[in-house]
Amino acid sequence: MVAFHGAFIAIGTIWTSCCDDSHPWLNRGVAWTSPDGRAWTLRSPIPDFKHASLDDLVTDGTRLIAVGSYAPPVRSGLGVHIPAVWVSTDGIRWVRASGTIPSFVAVGAHGFIGAAVKTDSSSSATSAQFVTSTNGLKWTAVSNRFAADLRGLAAARDGSAIAVGVEPRTPPLGDSTGADMMTWRSTDGTRWSGPETTGNGGLPVAVTSDGRDFLAVVDRDVDLPSGTTSTTSEVWRLAEGQASRPASIPLAEEDYLDSVFVIGDALIATGATLVNDAYNAMVWISTDGGTTWGRLEDPQAFSDINNGIAGIVPTPSGLLAVGNHWDSTTMHAVPSFWLAAR
Repeated sequence: MVAFHGAFIAIGTIWTSCCDDSHPWLNRGVAWTSPDGRAWTLRSPIPDFKHASLDDLVTDGTRLIAVGSYAPPVRSGLGVHIPAVWVSTDGIRWVRASGTIPSFVAVGAHGFIGAAVKTDSSSSATSAQFVTSTNGLKWTAVSNRFAADLRGLAAARDGSAIAVGVEPRTPPLGDSTGADMMTWRSTDGTRWSGPETTGNGGLPVAVTSDGRDFLAVVDRDVDLPSGTTSTTSEVWRLAEGQASRPASIPLAEEDYLDSVFVIGDALIATGATLVNDAYNAMVWISTDGGTTWGRLEDPQAFSDINNGIAGIVPTPSGLLAVGNHWDSTTMHAVPSFWLAAR
């Protein structure tokens, strides 16, 4: 979801094959528009969103870019996802781009920045290439293709950008397979340096910018007093040349984070917590740059199960979040929105 021309635009996907997504060509993308975040209009069907699965939405204030994948229809067998982006100027009419297509898109100071990720079908090895675009429809490669599994891309107002991912390593004999968190940096979104090892054993989940540094949600294995290990989620500040780990968020063993949003001078980390054997939405807030965190306790807003937050934007009176929750009556995930006062 983004704020756009005084209104709000959200995108999503109807999964026709439900949870296994075995027939992705039956999926279709949808969009919602709202003047105030309370009343929403579903825009469906959208011809160019046929066979589409949508994951992200960004805007430069003039254009909207929906990021996801397209699955060509097949008569039999499993479908294949192909990276795809669509461009719109109103959130209603969309055009699919052609050529080299990024899997991640960020808004840079001089246009759109992207990372085109490719997976080899025979070896499952992944590679990436940085690209740029002025209109979202035509993308130009600005780097060679390199071996990496990118997990996120972000840009700052000053034109700098960062990509986070992992570069597989060969573990010691008898050890489990592991990976190191890697970063690639650019001062202008065009010339890139890296990779640089940023965190041993840290797996990046998402990345954003707060205007001063870049922030990443990172999963990291920690040793427990029992002698076993457990995975915990942290928010790291990725300053130039180093990664600092602010005070840890006191998560329970089954809790995890998946996103961090910058809303004015506040950081909002979202994820899920295990409640009665089902995961439910969880929100943490920091007003000191990530040094300390406090959990939002609101069982009424996140009643029932499987609430999930996909996007947060500021409103004149507070915050607007979109996502979904599980409807126990229909047994389906239902699009949802939440409003919060500040």
